[in-house]
Amino acid sequence: MTSAIVSHSSSQNKRERLLYFSAVDGGIEHSIREKEFMRSLVYNLLLEPDGLLITDVFFFNCVHLIKLAERRRYSLFTRALEKGLVVPAFRYPDTSSFSKALSDIGGLSVLGIEEKQFQDSPQDLAEWLDDCYGKANQKPPLIWPAEMGVAFGERVQSVFLNDAPAGVDSRIQEMWSKIRNLREASLEDARDVTRRLAGGGIRRAEIFNALGWNLGLLDRGEVYPKPRDLLADARRKGRTVASQAKLLIDVVNVCYQRSQTDRFNDHEDSNYSVLLNVPAPLVKGATVVLPELNVSGPMGDVAPEVFERTVRMPTVETLLRADSRNLIAIREGEKALEYFDRRREWVAKPSEANRERLADALDAYVEKITDFASGPQQEARVSILQKAAVGTLIAAASQTTSFMMEQGGLSAHSRLIGSIGVGAGVSVLTVLTRRPYVPKTRYNVRVESTSVLPEMNISAAAPSA
Repeated sequence: MTSAIVSHSSSQNKRERLLYFSAVDGGIEHSIREKEFMRSLVYNLLLEPDGLLITDVFFFNCVHLIKLAERRRYSLFTRALEKGLVVPAFRYPDTSSFSKALSDIGGLSVLGIEEKQFQDSPQDLAEWLDDCYGKANQKPPLIWPAEMGVAFGERVQSVFLNDAPAGVDSRIQEMWSKIRNLREASLEDARDVTRRLAGGGIRRAEIFNALGWNLGLLDRGEVYPKPRDLLADARRKGRTVASQAKLLIDVVNVCYQRSQTDRFNDHEDSNYSVLLNVPAPLVKGATVVLPELNVSGPMGDVAPEVFERTVRMPTVETLLRADSRNLIAIREGEKALEYFDRRREWVAKPSEANRERLADALDAYVEKITDFASGPQQEARVSILQKAAVGTLIAAASQTTSFMMEQGGLSAHSRLIGSIGVGAGVSVLTVLTRRPYVPKTRYNVRVESTSVLPEMNISAAAPSA
């Protein structure tokens, strides 16, 4: 992260920070290609100071993660799990293994786990994850607070039954208004089914099924394995229905991820403070759920401090081929810790001396990675923007966007950054190509789950050649 945490309470300041890694949610796998997923995973693990939090079912319903984790040798991911850079969130206090977590999920009839996506079986993967997680450096799991389904139901209801917030793109506002009846009917159907099957709250999968029923895509009583199937059916009905379905799927998924993050942070007994990650494909839907991401015009002319450095790094493919034990050792080593410390120091006090120390630390850390991971490389620009609180998130967002457009160095990306808003601090990783700009760059946005001033991390990767 790039600025001081703004917490719900003083107790959160003592907690270890984790990033709720939404890219691994199987409910969005239709929007994220494997290469994009790998980039997000690798860059977050190596270049961000916080570990990744993954909720239990995501280990078993994300095809990209399954493919990586099933390898019967240590991948970067499983090595990170062993070292505590990946922390699971289990549903019950008496659950301390993936095998038990899988049993818990099965007992609740949670949708989204598909046998066909596994090389062997979910049980085999659970046992392998237990082997990795049971090592000496294991960190305690985060345990789900009670009433997670109720919290999600309240969150999605507050969004589905209201207009889009001010500042949302006019086309999204218009579509959101047109599908009011669809939103209301599907929410009620999903609540009724959840009440019969699982008690209180609303289950995410039941909303997807209800949308299929009310769009005339699915017979009542039938279910979708995943929302990708709802979207596929909608596309056969034409562009309008597909656009409506895509927006609603994205909104539901962000509601789910945000409600989980909020509940984790409200859990007084937790060892962790959790940040929310909003992957690029969900950004438009996220503006409906998270009003703080919207921008509504210029607010002042004070430019933020900006740190920029172009470095030469191994490609993601090179990093994934490298020996994972040594790569994680570098991530936990002296050069990495120095880089993370200098980042925090520069954000707290962006003086020229601190800028130079940060540049030196980044160069030394990247050199350490590059010396070890031999193979193809690419240039990457690491940009860190620092902005003190100015009263409102929108003000900070507008100022940062204006500055970036004037400077021109990041102008290829300023439109996207302006459309989602910028918090007190932003870090950007841009993988450069020989082209003068990257028109299909993918972004990840990390937002701290507080009602005060969210903090974001934006990382970008160039599209495949």
